[in-house]
Amino acid sequence: MMKFAIASAAALLVAAPAFANDFDGFRVEANGGWDRVGLKADGEKAHKDGFVFGAELGWDYQSGGLVVGPYAGVDASTAKYCDGYSQGGISYRACVKARRNFEVGARLGGVVAKGTLVYAKLAYANGRAQASVRYDDGFTSYHLKDSANRGGIRAGVGVEYLVGHNAYVKAEYRYTHYKSLGDVHLNRNQIVGGVGIRF
Repeated sequence: MMKFAIASAAALLVAAPAFANDFDGFRVEANGGWDRVGLKADGEKAHKDGFVFGAELGWDYQSGGLVVGPYAGVDASTAKYCDGYSQGGISYRACVKARRNFEVGARLGGVVAKGTLVYAKLAYANGRAQASVRYDDGFTSYHLKDSANRGGIRAGVGVEYLVGHNAYVKAEYRYTHYKSLGDVHLNRNQIVGGVGIRF
């Protein structure tokens, strides 16, 4: 197995000059897709699906078939979870909404075919959630809102394909785990597609 790994690495280095630098330089993209926000608290689990949309800036350095570079991104989601009741003249409703998410990280990939890049990414993520509560019993009523930020780690894998000279499309899966708040654990699963331009 070790000999095979060494031979494979050597073959990649020998073949590397054959790759054109198609994935080299500054890039900007727009992306969007499916977002599932998961919540676990006191042994109970819940999730809510929504649409995520955002943008990403990055700079890639290509050496042969290897591509590496930093990136930063921002996205927002329509995912929203609500629960409540209304009976006996009393109404109560609580909602949690996913808001913006920032990420800063790096990705590492390999050119597996002409114009095709397969990569993995790892980043620090910071997400915001908004909670609101409405209550009315006929005598007392209130509407409270509050927002909180949580840091976490985002990891992902994807495929990027060149379209023409400097444009590309991509498909990507990413998972985000935010720092727990007491016994409350938050995570996100996303599948997105993107279009971008490299300069």
